[in-house]
This record gives sequence, structure tokens and C-alpha cells, in this order.
Amino acid sequence: MSEKITIETFGNITKEENIVSLENNIRKGTLVLEQIESYPGYHHESPENKEIGHIFLVLETPVEVMDLMRMSKKIERLFERKFDAVVGNLIFDNKNFPCIRVRNLQDYNEIEELQSWFFDAGLRFARNRKVNTKAIIKLKKPFYIEEIQPDIYHDLNDPKHWYLRVENEMPWNLFKKITQMVKNNLSDLNFDAATAGIYRKFGFIDAVRLYTTENDTQKLAKILETYNMVCKKFV
Repeated sequence: MSEKITIETFGNITKEENIVSLENNIRKGTLVLEQIESYPGYHHESPENKEIGHIFLVLETPVEVMDLMRMSKKIERLFERKFDAVVGNLIFDNKNFPCIRVRNLQDYNEIEELQSWFFDAGLRFARNRKVNTKAIIKLKKPFYIEEIQPDIYHDLNDPKHWYLRVENEMPWNLFKKITQMVKNNLSDLNFDAATAGIYRKFGFIDAVRLYTTENDTQKLAKILETYNMVCKKFV
């Protein structure tokens, strides 16, 4: 068995999910959005406990990845609680909205305090408006992953996340079509899918991000094989 390779790097994720604006527990007059259902392509056998979802603090202007990382490191000490924040963009109503995606908050009451720390650090938030729509979500984020076998990576921070290296880049609308065809061919496997791009020392690689409880590498390899097979019809 070949040695597993652990990788720390950066990349991006693109997905499409429903979002809604929050009216309470936020800084007055600002736009804060919540993801209604995390990983909608994954069908749960039983309802999960309702936890605070991914939160999006919408900004007036974009923030650089490194600037946000420095801010978050300082703010975490002041906030006295762990959270995960990455740079993002939301695309809906034919507009592009820069944002910070925040997760791992324990309570909605923490949102306003966290906004205040970011405000003190120099960030300015977009004005409040009512939103209840589907959005394309683009995130720039660090990855801490392990190459289980060639072209299959496991996320060491999120055990239900897997990354399958694919042969071709797929625009989002085409990716949705291809994913549905893959699911039709693999009806016994349950997963949510998004596109990913990961920086490696030998170059940028395209991947499918899977959210699944499946950890059988043979089944994951079958999903990868099916994506590559279907892609050849379109790309």
C-alpha cells in the first residue's frame, strides 16, 4: 500500500444553495444571510438536529484572503470562541456580493458581536435587504487534506468531505447537469456535490467536492470514474 500524503494548501469551492436574510441578532442595518439547508444533494435518512448553519456577512467591498486570515486570528482571541471564516462571493439577482462565510458558531447571539469585531478591524457591511433565493456560492479557503489514493483526497478537518480529481473543468450549469447524470447512474450512493479547485506544487487541479458518509474508497473511485465518463460527452 502506498504511503498517504498529507497536503496543506489553498483552493476554492463553488456550490449552489438557498439563502435567506436574518433580521435578528445582527448588527443594525447590515445584510447577513444564512444557508437554509447545508448539502442539499445529500438526503438524510432522518432529520438532523437543527444547528446554526453557514452564515454570510455581506460586505460593501471585498476583503483579501490573507487580510481576513490575519483579522480572524486576532479576533478569535478577543471573541474568546473558535470560528471558521473564509472569503466568499454570493451570486444572485444577477449581481456579485462579496462576503465572509462564517461557520462553527454555537448561537445566533454570537453573530452581532463577531460583526462588531470585524467592523472594528476595518470591514464595512452591505445594507440590509430581504433575501430569500438560490445563490451560487464561491469560497476561497485553505485545505488540509490527505491523498488516500491517486485522485482521491480526504478532508482532515471535515471527515464527511472528499475531493475527487477530475480530468476537466466544469462550468457550474454543466456541472449540475453532469452531477444529475452521475447520480442517475449511481442511485445507491448518497452524496452532495460541488466543484473545487486545489493548488498543488505541480499545478492547479480540478475536483469534485463530495459530502457523504461513505468512506469505501472503491465506491468513491466508482463515483470518480462515472464523473470522468459522463464528462467526456460534454467537455
